[in-house]
Amino acid sequence: MIRATILLAAAAATLSLSAAAEDVGDKLLQVKGTMDSINGELSSQRAEISRLKSDLQALSGENRKQNRQLLDELKALRRQNQSVLDTSSAIIKAGTGDQPASKELLKAAAEPRNYDLETPDGKMIFGGEEYVYVQQANATLAARVDTGASVSSITATNISRFESNGVKMVRFTIEANGRAIDCEAPFLRTTRVRQSSSDDFSYRLVVGLNIKIGSYSAYTEFNLQDRTRMDFPMLLGRSLLTDIAAVDVSRNYVQQRADPDGLVLINRDLFVLLQRNGVDPNKEYDERQKLLEGGQIATPDSDYGTNLGTSAPEALPEVTQRALRDEYMQRFTDAGLPLPEDEQARRAREGAHGKEGAAPSGSKAAIPAPGDEDKAASPNEQAAKPEKDAEPKEAED
Repeated sequence: MIRATILLAAAAATLSLSAAAEDVGDKLLQVKGTMDSINGELSSQRAEISRLKSDLQALSGENRKQNRQLLDELKALRRQNQSVLDTSSAIIKAGTGDQPASKELLKAAAEPRNYDLETPDGKMIFGGEEYVYVQQANATLAARVDTGASVSSITATNISRFESNGVKMVRFTIEANGRAIDCEAPFLRTTRVRQSSSDDFSYRLVVGLNIKIGSYSAYTEFNLQDRTRMDFPMLLGRSLLTDIAAVDVSRNYVQQRADPDGLVLINRDLFVLLQRNGVDPNKEYDERQKLLEGGQIATPDSDYGTNLGTSAPEALPEVTQRALRDEYMQRFTDAGLPLPEDEQARRAREGAHGKEGAAPSGSKAAIPAPGDEDKAASPNEQAAKPEKDAEPKEAED
């Protein structure tokens, strides 16, 4: 009896556990369904957010484009207004007089000003990066414009001081783009510079350099610093920019290169990129230098005489022939005889182009070339010389 009771209790417990397990399974299924529903809702919300983000980006881009167009239109209107003001001011200053000064003012007012290169008040516009020609190096360097720097800086290694004719000088080397240029410049002073990344001070030599940016030339101060690990070999500071230029950081290389055919040292990142693509920014310059190292090229020159270059045997055939022809034609002039017909025609053609004056006119007689005396003779000699092939005439009755 007891055993039956235990079995019944165990069976009841088993049935209770089974029911509880089924309830748990149903609840788990409900939870899973709820989670799936939440995940689906989240997915749809994420898709909606992505769509809204794309729309916002498109609207932002369109807004920037419209703002840029409006800014360009405002700049154009400002330039037109300034041009009208300049013209009106010149007319008022010139008045109605007929003086030369008045005419010059009107002529200057009629010439359009390029407001892409200068501000209405006459200051130059510099971009965030500009090309600077350095006379002491005879090269153009890419410079970064930094209004936070008080003094301009140029890359320099192997720095040494010396004295020449009582003038303190500094000798240094500009290293950039795999090239080394030795320079000498007057010593001005020593300056103490504090780095923006630390509180430590460093002392640098300051030299005077002749530079040119676009149409602006200046003799200004540069401190010497090893910038071989930096991107730009030169930095332009406030000492050069003050009262000279306004900086537009949204533009680069606004001013034209002062020496477009000379050596140019660009920033390091661009040079590395060009090297990877097999492009040499100074290829044409190097080719010209090789030609100059081989000697000057011989060329004909009607104004200053024939230029045979640095070595006459290496002269161009055209130049050599020109020299021989001029020497040969001089014999006609020395003998007081007219030039050959073809030479007269050639000089007449050159005279028409403004190269030489018109050749003198005369008869068509010609002096033989050297070694051809038997082929031609002077008019008198031809008259006195009997004809070799003429048949003897019979006397008439």
